[in-house]
Amino acid sequence: QNTMSTTTGSEGGYTVQSEVANELIETVKDFGGMRRVAESMTMSGGNDLTMPTTDGTTEEGEWVAQNAQATSNDINFGTKPLNVHKASSKIITLPFELIQDSQIDVISLVNRRLSMRLGRTMNKGFTIGTGTTQPDGMSAVAAVGKTGLTGQTITMLYDDIIDLIESIDIAYDDGTMKFMFGQNLRK
Repeated sequence: QNTMSTTTGSEGGYTVQSEVANELIETVKDFGGMRRVAESMTMSGGNDLTMPTTDGTTEEGEWVAQNAQATSNDINFGTKPLNVHKASSKIITLPFELIQDSQIDVISLVNRRLSMRLGRTMNKGFTIGTGTTQPDGMSAVAAVGKTGLTGQTITMLYDDIIDLIESIDIAYDDGTMKFMFGQNLRK
């Protein structure tokens, strides 16, 4: 006596449609904090942007005697070019048949994935970008506020953190100072 089976093709399994869940198990990974705090500017064209600048860090007023005229000290202006850089998520080929026949929302998946790719690219560029084919990375152009002891490359002492905080001019402290570390440094 032969037994029919849904798991063996020749015993009837070919007649049973396999089921595909309408949800997807998606593995994700955070891509860092620079993009969360960066300001994004949308340009009307692909031209570089020139930002006006002024440096008043050494300017002071003066004490003036009664009935004396104050001296003149005009504000000086300059410019800082912000070069345009293009980030790409790379191309994902998405056949119409897959969109039409899939049990999951493939378009939403692709949109999320493209956003993550761009987020990682921008985070890396904003952090360690070269300034040539990428933006100037924060760690490449920032002044050194604190250097650890010789040989101290993977540890940070409490005194180092305090020295780093104290190296920032109080004019830039609006009470929302943040630090960005990798997960292994948060322990």
